[in-house]
Amino acid sequence: MNKVAVTPTFKSLYLGGTQFHLRINGGSGYFDVSLNNTRLVSNLIHKDRDIYFKPDNAGSLSLEIFDVEIPLSRPARALIVISDIKSMELTAPRTLLEEDDTIEMTITAFDLHNIPFSADQYQFMDF
Repeated sequence: MNKVAVTPTFKSLYLGGTQFHLRINGGSGYFDVSLNNTRLVSNLIHKDRDIYFKPDNAGSLSLEIFDVEIPLSRPARALIVISDIKSMELTAPRTLLEEDDTIEMTITAFDLHNIPFSADQYQFMDF
C-alpha cells in the first residue's frame, strides 16, 4: 500500500473562483481531512478520494489528509492560497505603437504572495 498523497500540493486560487477540487492518492482509501481555517472556504465536501470546496475569503489554507486505517502514517499536506489580484504584469513583443494601431499583449496576474496565478484561474477574472 502506498502512502497517502494529495494533488495538487500547492495552488493559488483567485478569490472570485468557483468550486475547487483536490484528489487524494495512495493510502487505504479511508481518510480524515483537517483544515487550519474553515472561514476561508464554504461547501467543503470530502467524498472518497475527492475534496471539493469554494474559496470565499482571502488567506492561506492548510489541508492535512490523514489515513485513518494507518494510524502512524504521515499526513498528506496541501497549501492553498486564496487571493485577489495583487498586481499584474503586461508584456508585449514590441513597445512602440503608432496611432490607431493594435498589439497583442500578455497579462500575468499575481496573488498576494507575488506568485503568478495558473492559467485555469484567469477564466474567473474580469480585466
